[in-house]
Amino acid sequence: MAAESLTTEQAKQVSTLPRKAGRLQLAKYLKWNMDNFDEEIDMQKSIILDFYYDNLLFAVKTGFPWNEVCTVFDLARDVHSESIGLPLPEAIKLYKNKAVQLSQMNENNLKTFTSYFFLTFMQHYKLYQCVSSQEREPMISLCQLHVYPPVEPMPFKDGKEHIVWNYEQKLQELESKEKERKEGIMKKKQDLVSAEQLLTLEVPFREVETDEALDREKLSKLIDEAASAHISLAQKNLETRLQEKHENLEFLFEKTALPRPAVLGAPPRIKSPTKSSAKSRQSTRGGTKTAQSDRTGGSKSRAQSKASVRGKTPKS
Repeated sequence: MAAESLTTEQAKQVSTLPRKAGRLQLAKYLKWNMDNFDEEIDMQKSIILDFYYDNLLFAVKTGFPWNEVCTVFDLARDVHSESIGLPLPEAIKLYKNKAVQLSQMNENNLKTFTSYFFLTFMQHYKLYQCVSSQEREPMISLCQLHVYPPVEPMPFKDGKEHIVWNYEQKLQELESKEKERKEGIMKKKQDLVSAEQLLTLEVPFREVETDEALDREKLSKLIDEAASAHISLAQKNLETRLQEKHENLEFLFEKTALPRPAVLGAPPRIKSPTKSSAKSRQSTRGGTKTAQSDRTGGSKSRAQSKASVRGKTPKS
């Protein structure tokens, strides 16, 4: 910290600013390096700056002329810097020698400042010596913390009641699980189709040579293996379909059992069978009747054929 004297204009500028801004302006005039200055970390610089600023403001508020304000500021700064490491008697002697040299200063103003200086600096001399003679080890942990601002809220008219929001969140969770379940079932079906193709094309005949003669026993064994493979695959396919139906009903039950807020009204009902499905059932029943009549007609035809072979004509 270089010893720089203040001009009267600089003293006026510092005294008109608020305390925090005035302290920083004073440090700038003294040509201190204040880059990355932190009050908590740079405690030594902060305390010494307070000492200089308080002495300057005392002279201003007491009504000293601006030239004497700068004079007593230089006196306080010089005594502080030159007394580091000296005992208190030597510091008092140092102040006396410097004050004697200020013959051009008003004697009453000098006595007023001397009283203030001894009540502040000299009374706490050892404390100032401790602060000025050794650097304070920083005891502050520095860490980076990412702060995310809150999401901008929606317009009030688009807001929802808390109970409705909770209901929609639970419903969305159920539908997400249902989607995952359907994807799992679809994958299982695709695996079964792939397995069916593998069994149909490769498994039963992979050990059979093209030019090898098949006897009855080997052919029967191949047929049994193929039938067993298809039956096993059909069983798995049926189990998958039953599982799908069961999980569909379970999902529908969970969705229906979820308490629905009254403000949403009655839940949507399951759609009833459409007219097209009813027509299809009617056409199916009509087809069954036609098939039955065809079977009846076919039976009569067979009976007539047998009778004609025997030489008899059956009663119609």
